[in-house]
Amino acid sequence: MNTNRPSKQFIIRGSIAIGLTAILLVVQTTWFRALLHKKPLPPVPKTVGGTLAQDTNGNGIADWEEKLWGLDPSVLYTNGVPNKEIIEQKKKSLGIQESDPTNDTDKLARDLFALSAAFGQSDQTDNAALAQIAASFGSTIDLAKVGLKYSLNDVKSVPTTSASLQTYATAFGKLTNSYDFEQADIDVVMNALQNEDYSRLPELAQTAVDYKAYAAALMKIPAPIGVSKYHLDIANSLYGIAASFTYLMQLENNSTQALAGIAIYNSYSDRLGTSLLGMQEYFIRYGILR
Repeated sequence: MNTNRPSKQFIIRGSIAIGLTAILLVVQTTWFRALLHKKPLPPVPKTVGGTLAQDTNGNGIADWEEKLWGLDPSVLYTNGVPNKEIIEQKKKSLGIQESDPTNDTDKLARDLFALSAAFGQSDQTDNAALAQIAASFGSTIDLAKVGLKYSLNDVKSVPTTSASLQTYATAFGKLTNSYDFEQADIDVVMNALQNEDYSRLPELAQTAVDYKAYAAALMKIPAPIGVSKYHLDIANSLYGIAASFTYLMQLENNSTQALAGIAIYNSYSDRLGTSLLGMQEYFIRYGILR
């Protein structure tokens, strides 16, 4: 086995890390964190696009690509040899031509990093793309877990009045306060990637149970027609985030599934943030919140 070539597992984990950067731009928002009673996450200083394009040492090779080859992108030289030359030598030893568009490692790396960036800027999970990733690595993703749990037919709608909005807001707040959301979440995945400590990943199973229970309880609350869409989206988003944990728990042994989990989590967390902000603005407009 040639150890000069970055492994596919490492490439996927790099994509997962980029996907996490995109997710953090959503889940650290004030309203999102306030709903789930979570402490603020460390700030994310760069956009996803900036992360992909960053070339810290200015040698014309993106940071992520240098890392794939086991080099430090913050320096130009490694043991007195330019990083760029080291990469060129490694590629040459493998018979890789720069102009070769079908090179497995380079093409796969770029495709996956681009895909993760795209998921970071999309509000939908592309099931076809997830299936394609799975096929590329000889794995199968159970896409049945990804669909929306609830529909408008499941919403217990009531007429929109000041009284019904106030009643709903009170019930919504009471339900939220009854759950302890300060538990394992995407921060556990971050820790696993950064420290290679996978011991807390099983905790995501209980978080998934709690998120699904919250979603089910929320759907039992009568919702004024004016906020019914936000109500439905919040329930579906929490259920979808819970479903993503099924994939993320497999990070240690099946990175392909974890990459799918990142895409799913990102899609639903973005939907959740948008719905929460929309509901907040609605309540402010009608004097329920000030």
